[in-house]
Amino acid sequence: MGNLLSLVGFSDSGGFGAIVSSIMHVTSERFLGVCRVSVRLMPDISRKSRKGRPALRNEIELTGTPNQVEWAERIRLTVAQEFDRVAKAFQARIAVQTGEKQSETRTILKILEQKRAETMSIHIAGYFIREWQDLSDQVRQMIAKDPRYHAIRDQRATRRRTTI
Repeated sequence: MGNLLSLVGFSDSGGFGAIVSSIMHVTSERFLGVCRVSVRLMPDISRKSRKGRPALRNEIELTGTPNQVEWAERIRLTVAQEFDRVAKAFQARIAVQTGEKQSETRTILKILEQKRAETMSIHIAGYFIREWQDLSDQVRQMIAKDPRYHAIRDQRATRRRTTI
């Protein structure tokens, strides 16, 4: 059967520099050497980027230098797409499952949505640059570290042992 998380392998998302500059309105202010940059996504493009769901919140304030904020916004777009890709893989799996497995996969999807909300609510540009610049299997790792996923994995292992 294999691990359910193996469905969500690495995907190259490509670059978004030109897109980011065309969909963001950036304002900045400097106070005591710290730059606060406010980034507002244009609503119509934001909706299109995630099929009806806003890609990022309408008004997002990241802290960092203007260059860090611009870089982090590009990274955030790829992170949002990665969460979408993983969610789509789990939703496809739910469509073919029944009973306990389907319920467990729905729980994993809830974990994913919680991790997405936690990640996207971070307002420090350096976090996205440090943790998400090289996108690999961060989303899978976040799910795998969650205690609810551990419980699901253990339940599945117990069911396999009892059916043998």
